[in-house]
Amino acid sequence: MSTSIAVKTDNFIESRLKALQNEKGPSHLAIREPARWMLVAKHVMNGKGSIADFRREHDVTRKMYHSIQNDLKALGDFELLRTEWGREVGSLIDAKVEIEWQMIEKYGKQLDEDDFKIEAKDITAMTRSKQADFDVFQKATGGNVQKIEVNHVVSQEEYEDKAKEIRDRIAKAKQASIEGEIEIID
Repeated sequence: MSTSIAVKTDNFIESRLKALQNEKGPSHLAIREPARWMLVAKHVMNGKGSIADFRREHDVTRKMYHSIQNDLKALGDFELLRTEWGREVGSLIDAKVEIEWQMIEKYGKQLDEDDFKIEAKDITAMTRSKQADFDVFQKATGGNVQKIEVNHVVSQEEYEDKAKEIRDRIAKAKQASIEGEIEIID
């Protein structure tokens, strides 16, 4: 991890904590337990490790974790820092890929010389490592978040039918109030 990103992240978290302490009431976690809030916020920002493992290890509820995540997302700097974290993790993945290519080259030479047998565990370890790196990258950049957008589309004809129905109901209600009758309209 780059020192400058770590410092920027720490500064961002500290400034957000101070802002929350000024904005929120005494029941907010940032006021009641600032050290715990900081611990969770650092995990949210650096994107390393499993959320479930972290929550279990530090006795953090799902609601608390995501509430703190929302506290951090409220500022625009959150996305910029996540992008920087993503670049950092991407650089580490690139370095690891280079090492993997060197390992593959060595394995290939040893195979060509009938000096080495590739075992499934060697390939499995590299594959799992790559998947773990990808998972960390997705978490750091926010690529693992699904955004669902719901659009309720109504045709012009449906709109006009509904408007006519509402106008008819209003006219019927006005007529009933003029005649002094109270009528329940569905």
